[in-house]
Amino acid sequence: MRWNGLFYSLLLLVLVVGTFPCYAGDRPEAAQVKSLILLIGDGMGPQQMGLLTAYANQAPHSIYTDRETALEEAMDRGVIGLIRTSPPGVLVTDSAAAATQLASGVAAGAEMVGIDAAGDRVETILEKAQAAGKAVGLVTDTRLTHGTPAAFAAHRPHRSEENAIASDLAASGIDVLLGGGLRNWVPVEAGKDGSAAQDEIQHLTGGAYTFSSKRKDNRNLLLESRLDGYQLVFNREELAKIESGKVLGLFGNESMSDAITKRAVKTVSGEPTLADMTKKALQLLSQREAGFFLMVEAGQIDWACHNNDTGSLLAEMLRMDRSLEVILEWMQDREDTLLVVTADHETGGFGFSYSGSNLPQPKQ
Repeated sequence: MRWNGLFYSLLLLVLVVGTFPCYAGDRPEAAQVKSLILLIGDGMGPQQMGLLTAYANQAPHSIYTDRETALEEAMDRGVIGLIRTSPPGVLVTDSAAAATQLASGVAAGAEMVGIDAAGDRVETILEKAQAAGKAVGLVTDTRLTHGTPAAFAAHRPHRSEENAIASDLAASGIDVLLGGGLRNWVPVEAGKDGSAAQDEIQHLTGGAYTFSSKRKDNRNLLLESRLDGYQLVFNREELAKIESGKVLGLFGNESMSDAITKRAVKTVSGEPTLADMTKKALQLLSQREAGFFLMVEAGQIDWACHNNDTGSLLAEMLRMDRSLEVILEWMQDREDTLLVVTADHETGGFGFSYSGSNLPQPKQ
């Protein structure tokens, strides 16, 4: 894929992995890439990657018996480069602008989704893939309407317009949509106790989790999506049963559970993992003969970094790495798929410090 623009400012690692050896002079000319997988660690810079590999290589009770992460395996198999993603005139980037630039190759303004710095709509790589007859999918452990996934299919002047972004996604025709954020898909009346709309959403979701609504209107995007041919799923078991066709999976009212909560709290056991969603997306999208485009976001690395929470950060990096392992296993012996692993931005510099919510009282 040829990018029609430049990336700006903040340097980030980008890892490109083919299913054939990616060394100079060693690439078979006959290999034809028809599918692209983009794995984004939101907020993941070299330091966050270093925490993961340090844990794998040095922790006495590391879960990696061979001391090698999927990330290191991918680095051994691929090539590494640098990209820049800050918007013009802005010192610190955000996920929406950075993801828009990843999706389009065009400089985007701060907080913008799917539009350039001048406010004009830009075509994304997902939309290019659709136009070429390929299957397309978005997977995230945050909300589907959040800045990173939204940037690949929605076109809005500000990332906060999540109700409008949900409408864009519902109308996008994307084959696989998996993540959280039910609250932006259900009518405002669904948040009112005893209402018919609440009963309807309760019936649709099967009581998978407690829900509310952030919409200001009474559009039911779940019903609209079902009428458009989507299969609706709200827990791991329902997702596992899907064998083909379009699917909309919403596994939380807001974002999905963070990695530590997911592991520790039985009440979220019905949620699929990021690896589960990635595996199912690959299964469904790869049925298209023309190939596919898939974006997978490990979105809560960013949040752990915002909180300076090292434990949560490691758990989120492990979640991302497990999804990468699923991708590498699926790619084994294939010669038609390209994998790109990168971040949209790095979140503020990682270091061992107090968390944002448990600071000591100042003393004179």
